[in-house]
Amino acid sequence: MNLPKKLYWRQTGQGLTEVLIALMVGAILVGAMVVVVITSMKNSEYAQDQTKATKYAQDALDQIRAIRDRNGTVGCSGCTTGTFQDFFSAAPPPLPKYFTISSGALEEQPSSTPVAITGEVGLSREIEVASPPGGYAGVKVTVWVYWNDSKGQHSSQLETVLTPYGYN
Repeated sequence: MNLPKKLYWRQTGQGLTEVLIALMVGAILVGAMVVVVITSMKNSEYAQDQTKATKYAQDALDQIRAIRDRNGTVGCSGCTTGTFQDFFSAAPPPLPKYFTISSGALEEQPSSTPVAITGEVGLSREIEVASPPGGYAGVKVTVWVYWNDSKGQHSSQLETVLTPYGYN
C-alpha cells in the first residue's frame, strides 16, 4: 500500500516574527541608552556650570575681603571718605546696597541688576551688602552668580558676614 507522503517543512533559522521582535527589543534598548547618555551629559554640564558659578562667587567674596583688609575704596552714595572702614563705621548708609568689583574697589550699582562677568559668556554676578542678622558688627555680603541653560536660569549663592576687625 502506498500512502501519500505528507509534505512538511523542516524549519531552519528564525521566523520573521522572531526577527521583528528581536529588532524591536534592540531598538528599545538603544533608545534607552541614548536617553541615559543625553541626561548624563546635561547633568554633567549643569555640574560644571554650578562649579564655575560657585568659583566666581567665592572669588568675589575673596576680593571683597581683600578690599576690607587693606581698607580699600568703596564708591557709593552716602559714603564719607570712601574707604571700607568708613563705609561700615558706626553710621553706615542705608542698606542693602548693590555693588560690583572694579579695579580692586567696590563700586555701587544703582539697583540689583546682575553685571556680566568679564571673559565669561552667559555668566553674571550680583553683590549685595546688607546689615548682618542679629545686630552683629559688620556687614552681610551675598554674592549671586547667574547662568542660563536649556532648562532655564540658575544661580549659585554664597553669603558671609564681614566684621570690621582686622584693620590696621
